[in-house]
Amino acid sequence: LFAEMGPRRAVQQEGDPIDVASIHPLYQFPQNIPRPLLTTYENRLGWLYNREFAIAPIIDWGWLGGVGMVAELERYWSKTYVGDQFSFTCHGWRNLFAIQEPVYRELSVEFFSTVCFEERTLDFTYNRALVFRLGGVYRECSLREFAWRMGLYTEVETQSLFFIPFLLGCVRDFAPGTLDVQFWRGISNHEYNTRDSSESQIRNPVFRFLHRLITFSINHKHHGDKVPIQNLFYLWTLITPGVCCDLPYMLARFMGKKAANSRPGSPITGGHLVTRLARSYQILNHDFVRNLTRFPDTDLTIQVLGVMRAVVNIGGRFVIPPIDDEQEEVQPGQQPPARPRRRNVRARGEVERERAASQYVQGVPTDPFQSRVGTYLDNL
Repeated sequence: LFAEMGPRRAVQQEGDPIDVASIHPLYQFPQNIPRPLLTTYENRLGWLYNREFAIAPIIDWGWLGGVGMVAELERYWSKTYVGDQFSFTCHGWRNLFAIQEPVYRELSVEFFSTVCFEERTLDFTYNRALVFRLGGVYRECSLREFAWRMGLYTEVETQSLFFIPFLLGCVRDFAPGTLDVQFWRGISNHEYNTRDSSESQIRNPVFRFLHRLITFSINHKHHGDKVPIQNLFYLWTLITPGVCCDLPYMLARFMGKKAANSRPGSPITGGHLVTRLARSYQILNHDFVRNLTRFPDTDLTIQVLGVMRAVVNIGGRFVIPPIDDEQEEVQPGQQPPARPRRRNVRARGEVERERAASQYVQGVPTDPFQSRVGTYLDNL
């Protein structure tokens, strides 16, 4: 099929609908799936197939290592979680930031048109937590499987006796008693607001670069300087000792819910993450990719690093600049004074996760929820 039909540009006469499925084989969904599911796929495809893409840049880690940035980052992106009678060393952030893959339009559009993430699941072994089509084939995986397919952890690590207890101890939002605005004030000396707070206000150059890495990956944005509340949470988990982010869940939620949304004019992001997922299924052979539209690679340039003040040129030698002012830097892990939270939208979720952790130890199934897509597929 792929050898006979490569990508084509749709030609539309004014007032005539485009037959999107005729553009590429990956856009041709099976007609024997339930009609509501097929309609969802086709509707998403209709507003995604010609959307612009935001491409994550290629990072020269060797050059950054030469200026000392990698050694500084190592203090934050590799963390040790200490649980009851076990510890787990997490290299998830480092592995996530290291993902550098080409972006293919048709492959990404196929994935984002069909992906469904069961956001409520508390069971990391539930094999329909993430369902999607990729390479013309329906696929499903649990969060544990997704973790090794994306390269966040090795397959051996995910099969460890301690892996799921470790994930159950990870966080998905600010911890109770941690006020996000106070955390921001500690690293920037500014008041936080979602509209105006920016990366340039962060005083520590290493923290500024960590934030930019977040915008290239798990919360990929076209414009990297803004600091939305989600980025602030990720930055908090990175620089606070003993706090680990539930990366498999958060990355699956980003790819399943946020990377390609229906807001008019918003670009598709996270295409390199789709390619990494496809690579784990071993479908990116020459015959397959030659009929895909590959976007040109972009590089993270020295000029960009200079503008964001992650590195500076002093006497012809690039170095990490000092912290912006003389005020004492809030040390990672130093908590601001406890105050009533501005909101507590996770109270119920936290109780469910604590119950799940307890039930996991006792061998009780932890996922009371059923995927709507799973119900459709069971009827096929």
